[in-house]
Amino acid sequence: MTDDWIVIKEQIKRSKITRIKWKKILGMSLTQAILLFKKDGLTSEECFIMLRDESKLTPFIESHFEMRTKILNNLKISVSARYGESKTEDKILRGK
Repeated sequence: MTDDWIVIKEQIKRSKITRIKWKKILGMSLTQAILLFKKDGLTSEECFIMLRDESKLTPFIESHFEMRTKILNNLKISVSARYGESKTEDKILRGK
């Protein structure tokens, strides 16, 4: 494990944010799912809607209905953050 992952895992333990095991729900990591939608040309909002309405996510939300708002908020933040990181990365790699 790289030092970066050690730091990340320590911060996850300290964080108060509800952690969701997206890979168990979606069958792939959330990053992978987002990148596939981005590759298809979807905006961050379209990606969020697709993931929100994804048939694999729907049963999870229904079985954890008391956490619905937190789950959807976590998803929205995660999608937006990854799209933002990706845009920043693209700008840096293109020298802008």
